[in-house]
Amino acid sequence: MASMVAHGQHHAGSLRALGHLLKASSKVTVLKAFNRAFMFRENVGEAPLSAIAADFSITEAEAGHLVEALVEVVKTAVYNSRVGEAMSLIDEDYSDIDARLRGLVEQVLTAQLPDWRDASVMSRPALPKLVEVDWRVDVKTASDQVLRMNVPSVLVDLKVQDQPTNTSEVPSVRSVDFELSKEALSTMLDGLGKIRDQLSGVAGAAQS
Repeated sequence: MASMVAHGQHHAGSLRALGHLLKASSKVTVLKAFNRAFMFRENVGEAPLSAIAADFSITEAEAGHLVEALVEVVKTAVYNSRVGEAMSLIDEDYSDIDARLRGLVEQVLTAQLPDWRDASVMSRPALPKLVEVDWRVDVKTASDQVLRMNVPSVLVDLKVQDQPTNTSEVPSVRSVDFELSKEALSTMLDGLGKIRDQLSGVAGAAQS
């Protein structure tokens, strides 16, 4: 299976900024830098460069390059769910990386990846959930359009529950009502049948 890659364009040699990690006074400082990279992976421009520069005794410009390199490594590991993908990227871009630095990066990624994956999943916007379907057939006996009189249709009422935003509150349930003609209903049922068949195929492949 082809692996996914981190979002964003890679610039050859950009990961050499990881060398600044060797200037850290402790492994805790390195861990903090990686976690900051994960936290600001989608808005790198908001990363606290002055604090990072102070941690590694480097300039803010160098801190910016370090953050960009860390974000690229973190994204590669998270989106592929494999530390090996990130290490392969490093080996390709930074072939003469110090063995101590490589070992340190791999150690941090291995330790943090499970937490990063969980946090990434939790931060995704959740979709509403269908909890109930009600319907009834309706035949119009009066209409401003003569052609629509005595033509049956189905009125559908979907009860949809929003995803909770607060653990102390029960998520709200709202109604989505719409009307379908016989032809529109047939089209919708055909589409749902195709979805059912595709889901069955995926489930069967997963169990084989």
